[in-house]
Amino acid sequence: MGGFFYNIENHDGVDITAITRIAEAAFQLDRLFESVSNLFFGLGIAAETRFSDDFFDILSTVYSKDFEFIGHGFGHNTYIGIFYTGGLLSGSVFLYCLIKTVLLSVKSFKWKFNSGDVSSENLFLIAWGGSSAIGFGAYMLLSGLFGDRLASFSLGLMLGLIYLGVKKNQFILR
Repeated sequence: MGGFFYNIENHDGVDITAITRIAEAAFQLDRLFESVSNLFFGLGIAAETRFSDDFFDILSTVYSKDFEFIGHGFGHNTYIGIFYTGGLLSGSVFLYCLIKTVLLSVKSFKWKFNSGDVSSENLFLIAWGGSSAIGFGAYMLLSGLFGDRLASFSLGLMLGLIYLGVKKNQFILR
């Protein structure tokens, strides 16, 4: 039922797909802030996720009254999902590592390009990995990256390319 608009007098022109994503994120945020333990340590990689009850009226225009969505893990919002499963402690470390890797890639590419060695395979590895990292960063803003095995695998390859390109250059970010 994704991506269509449903006309009803109280909810004219509501994008049900967007509402389901928002309802899922709202549920995850509610659960995250239920306790200090949830907030700092998260609910785990297999944490159950649902739609928030606050969106029941809108969702019931399309789904039956007894419909119940139960998902597991990150959900459809990567950033909320990272904190939902890992909490502030591990979620922050994970996001920091992702951001640091992208910055390392950009800095390494600039350093390699300025050195005049533009034809090397290391430059290619860093450029491919870095541009992929920027692309995944944009993709993760509005989607659930870790709900898709191929996207997760591709993210791992991208991080590997950056690591390999930087390591081959023996470039260390400080």
